[in-house]
Amino acid sequence: MKYYILPAVFIVTMFMIYCSNKTEEAEEKTVCIPVKTELSRLELIRRPVLTSGILAPVSQMKLSFKTGGIIDKIIVDEGMRVRKGQLLAQLDLREIEAHYNQAESAYDKAQRDFERAKKLYGDSVATKEQFQNAQTGLDMAKSGFEVAEFNYKYSSIKAPADGSILYRLAEERELAEPGHPVLVFGTSGQEWLVRAGVSERDLLRLNIGDSSIVQFDAYPEKQFYAMVNEIAGAANPMNGTFEVELLIRKNDLPLKAGFVAKIKIFPSEGKQYITIPVESLVDADENSAYVYIPGAEKDSVKKLQVSIVFIYKNKAVIETGLSNNMEVITNGSSYLNENSRITIRN
Repeated sequence: MKYYILPAVFIVTMFMIYCSNKTEEAEEKTVCIPVKTELSRLELIRRPVLTSGILAPVSQMKLSFKTGGIIDKIIVDEGMRVRKGQLLAQLDLREIEAHYNQAESAYDKAQRDFERAKKLYGDSVATKEQFQNAQTGLDMAKSGFEVAEFNYKYSSIKAPADGSILYRLAEERELAEPGHPVLVFGTSGQEWLVRAGVSERDLLRLNIGDSSIVQFDAYPEKQFYAMVNEIAGAANPMNGTFEVELLIRKNDLPLKAGFVAKIKIFPSEGKQYITIPVESLVDADENSAYVYIPGAEKDSVKKLQVSIVFIYKNKAVIETGLSNNMEVITNGSSYLNENSRITIRN
């Protein structure tokens, strides 16, 4: 009898295990995952251009000497504030003064010669040719004196307006060539420029007057508002970018030339894109990702591949894969697979 009982117990046990597994599988198949959905939207988006640049005064001038010579003194240093007409630098004037005195003496002599010739010509003692030669000599001496006087005047550099010294490009006792910059001067107005470089693709999206936001590390919590003032017509041969000039609105915060700016420019002309919440994306890889959409009966799902252009304000901007007003699963999408059963609980 015992030989029959043991096999029967074994068969009954295996049958119960089999039925239990089937019951669990059936239960798993009937489990519904609660999810939420949203509709895809067609939106007009002004995708910002992100770049960086350098702060500079609106008015910036390179100051130099009209004539060459030895620099006698440079009175200012970088960062110093100066007043209009203040002496900034000066050449050694010994040679220049000698030329000035020589031209002045020649001019005085030409004037005396002319007055003498004029008197003699009036008394019919001197000929007309002698009078005309004296007149020509006076004109030439006058021109030579004016040149010497002009060179003497511009043998020193004075501040053209109230402002500050941005850069000092020479030192005392150096030989300065005519027109070679010695100092870089910036006005003290409250208007500032930011010069930035953009790629050719971004350049085509920008126009004069586009708005922008500028931030500096010196004021991490402050946003400065600016607008596109100029756009270069050719690329910089050094780095291949196109220079864009931004004019910052007046503000009361002290700024310094050379501040590095983080820039966000908003093109005036936008483009229409399909957008979905970023949490609806699964299995994202660079510009590609997947989303789940409800099936026809709203209790199953379908997995779609989408192409992402960029992320904008917690939204994924989609280029291909979705159309307007398509229902996509947001909350709960990370728990789904293609065989999942869902319950929509919006």
